[in-house]
Amino acid sequence: MVWLIDLTDEKTNKKIEGTIFQNENVGLALKRFHCFKVNVRSLPEGELKDKYLRSLGFYFFDPAAQPTQRPLVGRRSESLSSFSSSVETVWNLSFTTALKKYQGDMKDVLDLLDKAEGKKAITDKKKEKLKDKPNARLQREVEKEEAEIAEQMKEAEDLEKEVIAGCTLRPEFLPEAPADETGKKD
Repeated sequence: MVWLIDLTDEKTNKKIEGTIFQNENVGLALKRFHCFKVNVRSLPEGELKDKYLRSLGFYFFDPAAQPTQRPLVGRRSESLSSFSSSVETVWNLSFTTALKKYQGDMKDVLDLLDKAEGKKAITDKKKEKLKDKPNARLQREVEKEEAEIAEQMKEAEDLEKEVIAGCTLRPEFLPEAPADETGKKD
């Protein structure tokens, strides 16, 4: 995805960032995309700059760098539903895993991380108490909780790796297998 932007138009940019990029589902999907933000004002003066200053918005490409649809420009570039629809189109053209399944699985990862972070905040408060007033029982409790937090973080990390590994590109976008010594491909 390429976002052509005019950095001098702060109002529009903030609106787009607040509407589109603050959406959790969009963020989860874009984690698997290559995303580029290009300030059109930084292009050299000329026909290309003039063209794209009139066409600010989002451009979507498949993994082979082919445009997938009409770009989202003008008001359409500010619409969460238009953007989400475009992301889903590119996703379905690119990956074997359905976008909704991927988002659900990644939300499970985020839930695990949120639980671990919540527990860590409570444990950190207990650690602060230990600084002021040492307590053997509380120290053991903190150590046990820290081990549990580390285990939860590892579980979330492992789940995320599993989800990402299961989300592969469609075969037409995978590089061809190299030929072995006999000339046969794997």
